[in-house]
Amino acid sequence: MKKKIYIALLLAFMSLCISMILFGCSNSSTLTEEDNQTTEDDDQLTESDDQVNPTILSVEGATIEDATINMLVDHDTDYVVLSEKVKISSGKWELYSDILGQNIIPSKIAADCDGKLKNGDNFFYIMLTDNKENLVDMYTLKIYRSYAVSVNYYDNYNKLLYKDTAYTGYEYEVAYIRFQFFSEDVF
Repeated sequence: MKKKIYIALLLAFMSLCISMILFGCSNSSTLTEEDNQTTEDDDQLTESDDQVNPTILSVEGATIEDATINMLVDHDTDYVVLSEKVKISSGKWELYSDILGQNIIPSKIAADCDGKLKNGDNFFYIMLTDNKENLVDMYTLKIYRSYAVSVNYYDNYNKLLYKDTAYTGYEYEVAYIRFQFFSEDVF
C-alpha cells in the first residue's frame, strides 16, 4: 500500500513538473516574441529620435563653432542672462558651471560664484536633453569679459608720447611705431 502511495505521489509530482515546464516554455516563448517586438519598436524610436536630436540653433550675441560657443561682453557686464538668448531645435537645455554637469545653474544666468563674471575667460557648459530626458549633446560656452588696460605710446627715443586706456577683446588701429601694455596680465 505504501508503495502505491509513493508511486502515485511521484507520478503526480512528475506531472506537475512536466506541466510547469511546458507552460513555462510556451509562456517564455510568448514573452520573448513580445520583447522582440518591443525592442524593434524601441529601435525605430531611437532611429527617429537620432534624426531630431536637439541642437543649439543660435545664441544671441555669440558665435558657435562645433561644440564651442564664444561670446564677448563689455567690461561693465557683470552677468549674462541666457534664458532668452539660447535657441534650440527641440528638447531642453540646462546651464552648468562644471563640465561634469554636477553644478546646475537653474536661473540660466552666467556669472561666477560671487554673481559677477571674472575678467577674461569664463567657462560654462550647456547640456542638451531630448524629449525623453536623455543627454544628447554638450556645448562649452566661453564668455570673455573685456577689461581695461593702460596703453603707453613711445617714440623711437623711448620718450612717452601718449597714454590711453584700451579694453581687451577688441581690435584697435595704432598709428604709433611702438606701444606697451600695462596690466595685471602678462602679454
